[in-house]
Amino acid sequence: MIVFLVEDIKATTSVALFHALAKKKIECIVITEPSDTCISLGYFDNANRFLDFNYCKIHNIPIIRRYTGGGTVLLHKDQIFYQFVFSKSNKTIPFKMENVYKYFSNIVIDVYKNLGINVSYKPIADIVLNDKKISGQGAGDIENMLVFVGNILMDFDFDTMANVVSYIKDKESFKNMLREHITTIRKEGLNIGKNDIIKAFLDVLKKKFDKLETIPLPNEILELTKEIEKELTSWDVITEDTGKKHEAFKIKEDYFIDPITLRKIDL
Repeated sequence: MIVFLVEDIKATTSVALFHALAKKKIECIVITEPSDTCISLGYFDNANRFLDFNYCKIHNIPIIRRYTGGGTVLLHKDQIFYQFVFSKSNKTIPFKMENVYKYFSNIVIDVYKNLGINVSYKPIADIVLNDKKISGQGAGDIENMLVFVGNILMDFDFDTMANVVSYIKDKESFKNMLREHITTIRKEGLNIGKNDIIKAFLDVLKKKFDKLETIPLPNEILELTKEIEKELTSWDVITEDTGKKHEAFKIKEDYFIDPITLRKIDL
């Protein structure tokens, strides 16, 4: 199994990367930390309904739309992102999507446990610590390849996350709500850095997969990634009307709020 350790890569480039790897049919695992900040829209997100484009422009926060599920994600330094890219014909991967989430989440849970953090899986997309989200994940089918992506939160910029969401007006209450339901390694007071996380990840992967090979990212993949990045950050792609209404904001699994009242609602 190929592992790409990718450093000093723009946030939007890191999102485009797993699309390029899927397009090239390369089964691999990517571990990366973005060098800057961006907004990554989920495949079905309707940015016109909830995203503050003016705030993003003023603060130089680029936007990209990915072709995997999950909601809008804020990428920035101090987050370690993992990308699993596998052929859908690979017999070691479960067929049903709910089992796909569980399969890959268990790998990430083992990484946390290697770091001494007792997390658990909350279906379908979250890894939680004391019922607070510490990893968000998403999956999708790109070029007939299964792509599963997620992050380990060393830290999180709650202020920026609250400000990029336009249809929630009470920013202070929203920030407090985010802090109440999302945690990070630093927020938990743990002295764990990027290198510790990468080492723990590699240790787990060595036990899980045969013949693990860590290699540099080939130039041809990076070139294709840049082409895809241009497409996925284009205005037409970002502002595509997906039909999604965004009548609720998802903070974590099983916790949705009304964007006007900030009250929890059941869906």
